[in-house]
Amino acid sequence: MKKALVFLSDFRFLNPAIEKKCKDYTKILIVQKNKFIETKEKSELFDAIYKVDEINDLKEMENLIDIINKKYEVVQIITSYEMTVDVAGYLRDRLSLSGLCYETSLNVRDKVKMKTVLSNAKIPVARFRESNSLQDTQAFLQEVDFPIILKRRAGAATEMTFKVKDDKELKDIYSKYDLPNYMVEEYISGKEYHIDTIIQDGQIIFASVGGYLSNCLDCVQGSGKVASIIYPPKNMSTPLMKQLCELNQKAIQALGVDNTICHAEYFVTSYGDIYFGEVAARIGGGSLISSTIESIYNIDLYEKFIDVHLGSKIEIPDASNHFAGFMCFDSMQGIITKISEPKDFSSIAGLYDIQIDKKIGDEIFNQFNTVIRCGHIVIEDKSFSSLEYKLYKAANEFFVCVK
Repeated sequence: MKKALVFLSDFRFLNPAIEKKCKDYTKILIVQKNKFIETKEKSELFDAIYKVDEINDLKEMENLIDIINKKYEVVQIITSYEMTVDVAGYLRDRLSLSGLCYETSLNVRDKVKMKTVLSNAKIPVARFRESNSLQDTQAFLQEVDFPIILKRRAGAATEMTFKVKDDKELKDIYSKYDLPNYMVEEYISGKEYHIDTIIQDGQIIFASVGGYLSNCLDCVQGSGKVASIIYPPKNMSTPLMKQLCELNQKAIQALGVDNTICHAEYFVTSYGDIYFGEVAARIGGGSLISSTIESIYNIDLYEKFIDVHLGSKIEIPDASNHFAGFMCFDSMQGIITKISEPKDFSSIAGLYDIQIDKKIGDEIFNQFNTVIRCGHIVIEDKSFSSLEYKLYKAANEFFVCVK
């Protein structure tokens, strides 16, 4: 019986790595019926595609994986889609497979559980509590002052996350939305960093640090651009970089995460205090962060993601010593009548990658999470300030017209 890999959800950025790395396996895709668009490329890549009513229904997925495992020898469950990380852990437990188990996967999916574990491990986190109602949040406000943050316990991409400045705004939010399975936490004012790591056999074998040019929540609320600059090896020996990486290592160990790739976020206050934000056991930022990391470190994170799940020994190549950054191109509501083209940016010195994902006639939407965009650009430069200037210049030169 040929060994099989089961992939949960259709994640297009992973597909080239699947095609390259998984030739010796039967490749099976499980998708949710109402979220799957069939294409020739997907049909050719995967040997079998199973469609379920609800991919997060553990009982439905358990029944399906038992059927699949009778037909194939399933040796690994793989997902880079945030919403199915815990489902993959549950199915690995079902088949006694290596990788993140269900309990550990909840540590990186449920933000209340995540921060409880880290708080107990003496990792600095914002004060928090579970919240299922306005009354829960008001009880929390007996301990902390405004502003506060309301976010989904198992959310992603800063979607349906609120920074609440006063009681009037709080009541207005609860009058508009039903917010079960939420958490509330104190607001930490500071610069937001992300640390992207490869963990194999209990060790962090690769780590990169990037600084967002605007905090993610500010971007979703319309006061910033989704952009980041990643630091080269020569800058990783500064006191701040060392402190970030040391705290991240402690957090990863406390959460019990192993044999995967993690994307973690931290806040550094004006006083130099560092607070853990959150972590996900997947590649962060779709193709944005992976492409930017590849520019400096010569690593394809999606290929390494497959390698680490297959137990293949990962080699880390020599890195370059330039900065690299990405800038997302804004979206808005309407039907596109005119939009920039990649050739408009070809003269930028240090251009590494440019993607315009939309075309004339496409319907686009206002940004309500950090995923919505019309495209992105990745640029290299030896100077941080020069790179930052180029990224903002590209953002200002990008145009999209809608009707």
